[in-house]
Amino acid sequence: MFNPTLRKAIKICFEKRIPFAAFCKPMAGEVTFFSDPMYNNISNRLEGDKFVVNFYNSDDTVTINAVYDAAQTIEHCWNIHPLREPEISPWLISTEYLQYVSQVYQIVGELKSRGGKVVLSKVVCGKDDTIDWVDVADNYFKMFPDTLRYLYYTPETGCWLGVSPEILLRHRAGENFFETMSLAGTRLREDNATEWDAKNKEEHDYVTQYICEVVNRQGFETEVMPDENLPFGEVEHLCNRIKAIGKTTDNALPEVAAKLSPTPAFAGYPMGAALVGIMRYEVHSRYCYSGYVAVENKEGFDAYVNMRCVHFDERNYCMYAGGGLTSKSKAADEWAETEHKISPLKSLIIHNL
Repeated sequence: MFNPTLRKAIKICFEKRIPFAAFCKPMAGEVTFFSDPMYNNISNRLEGDKFVVNFYNSDDTVTINAVYDAAQTIEHCWNIHPLREPEISPWLISTEYLQYVSQVYQIVGELKSRGGKVVLSKVVCGKDDTIDWVDVADNYFKMFPDTLRYLYYTPETGCWLGVSPEILLRHRAGENFFETMSLAGTRLREDNATEWDAKNKEEHDYVTQYICEVVNRQGFETEVMPDENLPFGEVEHLCNRIKAIGKTTDNALPEVAAKLSPTPAFAGYPMGAALVGIMRYEVHSRYCYSGYVAVENKEGFDAYVNMRCVHFDERNYCMYAGGGLTSKSKAADEWAETEHKISPLKSLIIHNL
């Protein structure tokens, strides 16, 4: 999937700290790559294809423009002086089991009193300067062909690799509707012969309700499709695709995406109380995790939640995973769920050591 030209271009971008994006839309077999060496001067004024990165719980976005393709990057950038150092570095301290269990107990205790949902994330961190991140990305892209797969760098974000099945907002040029989805509730795929349990149904319904409320407030009518199971590695998620019908404009779509992010699938419900809970209990910074990434071009606007991801540099890496807590949550089960979510990426990184 990553041919020699693409590999060389990415490694030049790593070495020279050139903003770039390499991504593959669901079921696409070819990786799209572009770099933006003029990023400091005109990053938000160019016409053409763009890759947009949004931070967790923030309106802040960074935009990578399609200035050079892979061959042009090699031709023009191999001998330039390295650009700006990244402004943030990967988190260094993994979440310990007992720390996580204590956080779950405290949050669940609060939820038993007030109801709702809080999404608690954890991090798995490591240190190694021998990892070939191009190899890891290549294998990760191949492992999940039905997701949006992405690898990017900007000085504001550093390097991130991820795959996401969760559509935040997808719109095709000329259509009078866009698509989003509620994706919450997690179980092992081997359990799919049974009905979803009450905890997962409750967690998922909060997400569907919130998304419809937000979209309706923007003047769109919503149509919720039937429940489906969306597989991802060892697990599967409960999913409802949601169609939002109404007049759309290119300028309005990023604004709607910003209002939808973060969804209760990555924050909780009610939103205000959930965000306060995350701030109180999570020790690490989420940075780009549970924000969104978007591909914007003349064909449309495709935004996906930034999940199943790792933040890395030349020496360190930090993987993220989260789970929705309700009053019915059990700490050991929630920890196991995050381990299942993170295991595909973790296995690729460890195998590459």
